[in-house]
Amino acid sequence: MKLKKIRNALLVVLTLALVSATTVAITWALATKDISPVTNKFTSNPEIKLEFQEPTFDAKTWGEERTPTDSSVPTGATTNDWPTGSDAPAKPELPDGSTIDIPDNLGYNKARKYTSESIIPKNPQLRNSTNVTFTTDNYQQNGTTSDEWVALKVKYSLTVTASTFKATSGNTGTGDDKSDPILVEAFTPTGTLVFDTYDDFSHAIASVGYIPAGATAANKALDKALDDQRIGTTGDTWRDISDGKGTLFMYNRKLTTASDATRKTDTLFDCVRINEMTQKWVKSGEATPELYYVFELRGKIGESTVGVLGNSGSYQTVYMQNLPDFDISMSGYAVQGDNLYLPGTSGQTDFADDALKTFASKN
Repeated sequence: MKLKKIRNALLVVLTLALVSATTVAITWALATKDISPVTNKFTSNPEIKLEFQEPTFDAKTWGEERTPTDSSVPTGATTNDWPTGSDAPAKPELPDGSTIDIPDNLGYNKARKYTSESIIPKNPQLRNSTNVTFTTDNYQQNGTTSDEWVALKVKYSLTVTASTFKATSGNTGTGDDKSDPILVEAFTPTGTLVFDTYDDFSHAIASVGYIPAGATAANKALDKALDDQRIGTTGDTWRDISDGKGTLFMYNRKLTTASDATRKTDTLFDCVRINEMTQKWVKSGEATPELYYVFELRGKIGESTVGVLGNSGSYQTVYMQNLPDFDISMSGYAVQGDNLYLPGTSGQTDFADDALKTFASKN
């Protein structure tokens, strides 16, 4: 679909970066960026807006400012540590109906000290926050509605530090015992490894999970979450429009301003689940053997694929002494809902997924 065919398409981009703060920390940050209309290509409804929240992670609500190291997130190990007063954040509700009333149980704080098999609350969602007057004219601004189709683009990455190792070409050790260590050498290149797909990310370090809408009360705890994102092709679910890569998700329902319920998406997922970590005994040169975590990586570091992706596309096994920083970065996109339809809608040619994919590829 040609961009010039999209009426009132360019609205707003939300950039949400899950950024590690220390070697064992993952935190969310958010910044908003308004994109101005491009002459002869886009005409935007000036009142259209888009907001983000994930209250089980940071106790913040729609549109509140977020930073990578956010001192405004409550901390503390008891219920008495939850802030009080008129401006205190609400205690967020988990899928099972319970509330997080101990600050250290927020995803933000749990993420900063994650361990093997940790389950971190995190429930990202978007909202059409257009400010309209509720009248009978279908909430129009400048002759257009305030309806939106929205998408979330997800980028997964992990930091490969200079203390990362790989097995030497002549290694015969199994690493199962200190007396039989794996002989290792420095792994290169180092830096930020970007995963091409969600599957490669989940194979390496962590996965996401969601509680299905029809779950019974006994199955709504986060440790009962199903694997992957809340994906579907109808209703309040998301569809993968990134050719199966798990990096761009479109919401299946148009967000309208008719009510608070119709403004919001459901969460893309409800938690992040750290993989079960394996350790092996490794030995570098003449050093004493030590226990290191084992990771299988496939991705790209900068402009290089040396030792990571490889010609065959196989996984590269590496060894790290500490659990690494990793990032989940999200960008939210919205296009004007007028004259755009769900993929495959009978008798239509202008589809919202095409518009969102084109928009996301340019921003």
